[in-house]
Amino acid sequence: MIRRIVYPLILSVCTLLSCDKPSQQFDFQWPESTPSAQGLDQAMLNSAFARAEELGFVDALLVIKNGYLVAEEYYNGYDRHTPHQIWSDTKSFMSALVGIALHDGLIESIDKKIIDYFPEDVYDGMDPRFFDITVRHLL
Repeated sequence: MIRRIVYPLILSVCTLLSCDKPSQQFDFQWPESTPSAQGLDQAMLNSAFARAEELGFVDALLVIKNGYLVAEEYYNGYDRHTPHQIWSDTKSFMSALVGIALHDGLIESIDKKIIDYFPEDVYDGMDPRFFDITVRHLL
């Protein structure tokens, strides 16, 4: 669980600092289900997907219910594997996830150093600035 919360934050910092590692793609995938199995109305989903396409600026719409990916559509040439910048959305989701992790005791404090959660990812030549980054900094 902690990796699903903190690892995307580290990847964001790597991008900002132009580091070489971690270079592996974040590999978490939601378990999949059907809308009906999770109590969702398919007609309502179809309406939401049609509206998203009409807007023109929506590139993807994913619906997660009860911890399952139940529906997804992509627009404007995007697909599941297309990298995409989502700046403010990422901040909002990460802030909520960190709050949940704090509540559940998965993160001790927002002043904890990020590298403490990933000691196996330390490597020779690593930018020394990484050792000072806290969860608070990333929020």
